[in-house]
Amino acid sequence: MVREIVRSYYLLLALPVFVAIMALIDTARELLMTIIFSVLMVSLALATDAKPAITMSIDLSKTRVFAGDEVEASVKVRVRGGLGLVSIAMPPASYGDSRRYREGFEVTNGKAAQIIFKGFRDVEREFKFRVKALKRGVYEFGRIRYTYHHLFGLRIIEDELNEGIRLVVMLGTGSSGGVLAGLSFHGYA
Repeated sequence: MVREIVRSYYLLLALPVFVAIMALIDTARELLMTIIFSVLMVSLALATDAKPAITMSIDLSKTRVFAGDEVEASVKVRVRGGLGLVSIAMPPASYGDSRRYREGFEVTNGKAAQIIFKGFRDVEREFKFRVKALKRGVYEFGRIRYTYHHLFGLRIIEDELNEGIRLVVMLGTGSSGGVLAGLSFHGYA
């Protein structure tokens, strides 16, 4: 499919060049600007058709917490090559189809989904956000989903990265009191 699109761009590039040569021969100068614009746009699309190299990593401040505690996540993103938009979904947003993650976590500070524009230069960004653990359990917390959209629609890349990080949420008293903070155990030593 992409090869067919590239072939059509070459055809779109060849036609204006031919018409430009004919316009110069006929001295039809009013056609020259539209031809130059179309040649520039097609050549720009062909020049930016390189597949981007996207690398990401995620780090958690803690991997074992109590229910009610917060965890800070830091995600580093690096995009080399390409031209367009990169949308990134980090945990718990990357597990958006799972009810367990929607009920198990709440984003308290920052955003777990980001969109960045990749221009002509390489991009390096770091995102931080905090999540509050609501339910006990063992959660996979290393999956990052991303989608790259080329500026001119030449390619769409959907992929995910899984770092294999586990977040263990325990029932008990944590730094914020937790679930058992209000209970008293009389008569037990």
